Amino acid sequence: MNAPAPGAADRLAVLKATAEALAAEGSDGAVYFSELVEVGLIGSSTRAYWRQLMDNSTFFPGRGTYRETAYLEGKAAGKATSVLRVLDLRQVPLTEDDRARITACTDLAVLDQWVDLAVTLTDVADLWAAAVSSDGGPRS
Repeated sequence: MNAPAPGAADRLAVLKATAEALAAEGSDGAVYFSELVEVGLIGSSTRAYWRQLMDNSTFFPGRGTYRETAYLEGKAAGKATSVLRVLDLRQVPLTEDDRARITACTDLAVLDQWVDLAVTLTDVADLWAAAVSSDGGPRS
């Protein structure tokens, strides 16, 4: 194993402090700056550390920070797109209201359930009948 270069601990501490400051900022500018830092680290042994710091989307999971919210919204949108794609490929009739309801859902557990159901159902009413939110209650 290679010994860290002189000053490596200092570089890591600076990256960690920068990542924490960017997470606290949570603005589009902070996202831009975090990507700029990563570009500047190309070819550096510390780039992997930076990516690890920034990979969690937030330093405060479950607190609804800007980065966490954007990440979860993107994840939900991707799952909703998958549900619609499977239903379309299977030629299950959907109204615009059905499409809007699927697209508006942000409950990842429900969306996972819908992806599974979309593979076998023949009527979108079966999707609504089976919908249960992640807290166990009925999903409207």
